[in-house]
Amino acid sequence: MSAVDDAIVDGTQSVTIGASAAGYLGGGAALSVTDNEPTFSTVSLDFGTATSPVAAGYRRVTNTTTFSTALGYGWTGGTVSAVDRGTSDPLTRDFNSTPAATFAVTVPNGTYDVRITLGDSKASHDKMAVSLEGNRVATVSTKSGQFSPQTFRVTVSDGQLTLRLDDLGGSDKVVAIDALVLTLVQSAVAPGSTSALSLGPCSLPRPPAPYRTNNRGPSPESPSRRLPWRAAPTRSSGVSGPIWHSTRSQPSGGSQTRCAI
Repeated sequence: MSAVDDAIVDGTQSVTIGASAAGYLGGGAALSVTDNEPTFSTVSLDFGTATSPVAAGYRRVTNTTTFSTALGYGWTGGTVSAVDRGTSDPLTRDFNSTPAATFAVTVPNGTYDVRITLGDSKASHDKMAVSLEGNRVATVSTKSGQFSPQTFRVTVSDGQLTLRLDDLGGSDKVVAIDALVLTLVQSAVAPGSTSALSLGPCSLPRPPAPYRTNNRGPSPESPSRRLPWRAAPTRSSGVSGPIWHSTRSQPSGGSQTRCAI
């Protein structure tokens, strides 16, 4: 038996190993296998040189930061350079530049807000194309000293967020990227469920009315059952999205309120 170190984000898995042989008592043991791939539901990356300062709360990315499963992020292809203009702002004084390159971050599947800052304190850059998960999301031009922070919402389903940068021509031949910030908005929905997170006995406070009632279809908690789930416009505890509540009778009598978000 041997372990395989792949690049797939598996999480912690439970494994039971058993053995038996003629004339001997069989036996077995359960163990947990912890995945060693780092994942980032939230990460802030500062693109620059190996020696320029890094903005507080950010991780350094240089032109030689090559993607690896151990690091969890990096350039996966293309020709990339690093420039430090020496200005006062540690986030925008330096950048990575490329005519065409791809950057990847290992993340849990889900929906993310991706904030990308492009620009250069001392030069103009035009027709800088940005693609996320294979889809073109913007074409940006900046003047000298101008920076363009833009946020895009993207869904990741393969365990890796992919950023593609392409210069589309014009007076300048490279894309200048200063920063990349990923923030998880919604975890992926588990197969066979319509809810990203299901709770047992409801531990969240019931949000205020009005509720929307769904008596026709399967509930988020149990797609195979038809329950009168009620959804409020916002979640409790400052989390965006609906909270679903259901009260159902128990075989032993009484009722139980469950919720899912």
